[in-house]
Amino acid sequence: FVAVHENFRFQSSVLHLKERLEQGIIGIPTWGRLSFRTGYDVYKNQPYFYTEDRLVILDVGIHVLDLARVLLGEVARVNCETQRRNPKVKAEDTATMLLSHQNGAVSVVECTYEARRLPDLFPATRIEIEGSEGSLVLNSDDELVITQGGTLRVEKIENPGESWMTPPFHVLQKAVIETNRSILQALQEGRRAPTDITDNLKTFALVEAAYAAAATGRSQNPTVWTQREPTP
Repeated sequence: FVAVHENFRFQSSVLHLKERLEQGIIGIPTWGRLSFRTGYDVYKNQPYFYTEDRLVILDVGIHVLDLARVLLGEVARVNCETQRRNPKVKAEDTATMLLSHQNGAVSVVECTYEARRLPDLFPATRIEIEGSEGSLVLNSDDELVITQGGTLRVEKIENPGESWMTPPFHVLQKAVIETNRSILQALQEGRRAPTDITDNLKTFALVEAAYAAAATGRSQNPTVWTQREPTP
């Protein structure tokens, strides 16, 4: 039993959006934008980021790429442009990725540590998904804007934190609890966890494809990796 602590997909707001998506209220998903843009000083507590050979895609991009898979389906092709906007860092601090999904959907995945905007939404991920019958827009961690059948409504998402949690970090702190709960339940029930190694390899393949696409200037097909079964 091997599972990976992939926690962005267990954020309360993401789970709420995913539930609405699976209900089919916007029809067939065809396009999406998933964006993690911040100017929060991630280097203060992680100064080693300055000298990493790979930075934003491997650090936070992997989580946003995982969300693209979970919400819009497996990926057939990856394009990527990277930037080093902070002269103090060695690797990329900004990445813009274009994903072609196997079902025909297209998504844009963005991540940067060099955004200059207010309010700074760290550590939240903004998500927009358009479908054949409407759209879902996650404006904040407690508000989902739904366009359906030519009408618009706003749903408030219950996202209270525990007494020991500190906003805005409670978004991820709660996701950690839910990730652990998911893994523990799978272990107790003798089944694979949603974030087992086989699933996570599909996400990591997107990371490698993104770096290869940025380096070559050409679209890349994600490598298909499989978990080796243990030798008896």
